[in-house]
Amino acid sequence: MFYQNKYTQICEATPAILYGGTHIEPLASIGMSEFFQPDECELKEDISILDYGCGAGILCNYVSGQLKRFKYYGLEPNSLHGQERISLAKQYFNDSRCKFGFIDSDFSDTIKEKIDIIVLISVFTHMISEDIERVLLELSKVFEYNPACNIVFSCFIDEQFRLVNFQPHIWERFYGESYITMDFLKNICSSNNLKFTHHSEFIAQGNYKHQIIKVSKL
Repeated sequence: MFYQNKYTQICEATPAILYGGTHIEPLASIGMSEFFQPDECELKEDISILDYGCGAGILCNYVSGQLKRFKYYGLEPNSLHGQERISLAKQYFNDSRCKFGFIDSDFSDTIKEKIDIIVLISVFTHMISEDIERVLLELSKVFEYNPACNIVFSCFIDEQFRLVNFQPHIWERFYGESYITMDFLKNICSSNNLKFTHHSEFIAQGNYKHQIIKVSKL
C-alpha cells in the first residue's frame, strides 16, 4: 500500500492544517534520500526507522513509496502543535507498519525496539544550541539497545550561532531557523564517545543548504 497519491491530495488541499501554515514542507521529500546514503544507512527492505520530529508523516509517505517491508515509528513533542500533527499522521497512515506517538511518553520504550536508523529532518534547524545538545545525548541512549543504529540529521551550519525568525508563539521553546557550528556538533560527540561523520549536503526549498550529519557509536 503506497500513500503518495492520497497524501499529495491532502497536502494540496490543507497545507495550513498539516504544516502549521507553510507550503514548503510538502516538497521536503526532495532531499529525503540523502538521509539513507551514509555508509550502511541505505534504505532497504525490513529497515526500522525512528522519525524524531515526524510532523504529519512526510518521511513515512516517502518510505512507503520505496519499500514494502519496513517499520516506522514517528514521534512528536506532546504539545498542541505535536498533537495536531500526530492526529493527522494516524488518520492518513493507518497501517500496521507505521506507529505514531509522543517523544515525552514513548521515546524510552521505542528505542528498545529494533531501530536501524533515527532520522531528524531539519529538527535541529528549529532548536537553540543547548536543546540540540540535550536531544543528541537523549538520542544516544539508543546505542544501549541498538549499538549498530545510526542517528542521521540535517541542519544549517554557519560560522556563528544565529537565531532567525524567532516565533515563541508557535513553539514553547523555539521555532524558526537556527544556525549552529560544525565544531559545536563535533565537540558534543567527542565529549560523549560518539562518532561524528559529516556526510553530505543538499539544497532544500528556499535555497537553504542543509548539512547531513551522522552520529554513531564508537
